[in-house]
Order: sequence, then structure tokens, then C-alpha cells
Amino acid sequence: MSSIEHEGIAAGAQADTERIRRQAARVARVLQGRARQRRRRRLLIASGCAAALLVAVGVGFASSPWPPGVTVRHIVAAPSCERARMVRLAPALRGEPGYWDRHDRNGNGVACEYGLSSPVEESL
Repeated sequence: MSSIEHEGIAAGAQADTERIRRQAARVARVLQGRARQRRRRRLLIASGCAAALLVAVGVGFASSPWPPGVTVRHIVAAPSCERARMVRLAPALRGEPGYWDRHDRNGNGVACEYGLSSPVEESL
């Protein structure tokens, strides 16, 4: 093989390498643009959910018959009588903060009575 042929092959290889590099750069730009769009979409969805949550919390606090601090304790008491006792809302009478139907084991209008556990606590 002559040096001219060798130089021609090398020049062709360089051209191919440059063409592949340009194609790879173009593909990378397209993929980066798509990733940016996905991030924007996720951010938009997350901010929409956060706004909806803030509105729901605001409406919940505004419609609560109790002051905000008591309302928060009432919500904390929801999972179990143990939690209601932890925030000092147990035992609770029907209509009072800390009363949840599922914690009224015998249906007498008193939730989280001492000596009785709620069905929720038994399943834990």
C-alpha cells in the first residue's frame, strides 16, 4: 500500500469519526432536551399537588370547629389510640377533638377508653 493510499484511508477514517461525533452530539442534545421537558413536567405536577394540598389544609383548618393547634392534635390522633394518648386527647367523647369512630370500640360515644384497644391498634 502506498503512502497516498494510506493517507486517503486515514482521511476517510477521520471524516467518518467526525461525522459520528456530530451525530452523537446531535442525539445528546435531543436527549437533554427531552430530559429537561420531563423535569419541567414533574416540577409542574409537584407544584400543582403542593398548591392543592395547601388549599385543602387551609379549607380544613378554616372549617374546623377547633383552634389550629387542637385541629393538628386531632389529626395526629387519627391513626391510633396510642397517638391520641400521646397528644393528650384520649379518652375523647363524640364531637370532641381526638374522637374517631374507629377508636370507639364498643360504640358508647367514648373513644380510646382505658382498658379497651381500638381495632386499628389490634391490626398493628
